[in-house]
Amino acid sequence: MKKLNVMLTMILLVIGGNVFAQVKEGGKHPRYTPEQRMEMRVKHWQQALSMDDATAAKFAPLYKEYVQEMKACCTKPEVKQKKADRTDEQILQDMKDRFACQKKMLDTREKYFDKFRKILNARQLEKLFTPRHGKMPKHGFAFHHGGPNMRVKGCEMPCCRVDK
Repeated sequence: MKKLNVMLTMILLVIGGNVFAQVKEGGKHPRYTPEQRMEMRVKHWQQALSMDDATAAKFAPLYKEYVQEMKACCTKPEVKQKKADRTDEQILQDMKDRFACQKKMLDTREKYFDKFRKILNARQLEKLFTPRHGKMPKHGFAFHHGGPNMRVKGCEMPCCRVDK
């Protein structure tokens, strides 16, 4: 009898878990345009950095420009080739390309650090330019297109690359 109760409870938990996991409101998650996502990112940083209205007005266009430039640093067409099928020359070239990409990104970050420095204080700069523990920076690598869990086809940045 005890085993039957345990089994029934397990079955109910499994079925109940599936019911609660269903998506509400017609089965669709809200889809945001890239512009809407960018506006949400800007608002996030304005709140996270506790900006006044004047600073927020200066920050928004500069941040959008920064994100666009970070995106442009490492655009490379997607090559559909398994990791194991690459030649040594391809592997070395991929590594060199990654180093070049990282250098471009660092140069861009330094350039915008000087620009942001004119409108933000040291603590705000630290929050904006310091990676979070265990995650990619929300403003650079991963945040260049929508977040650490969003992969962009053709993107060669570490947050998007899927090694096969």
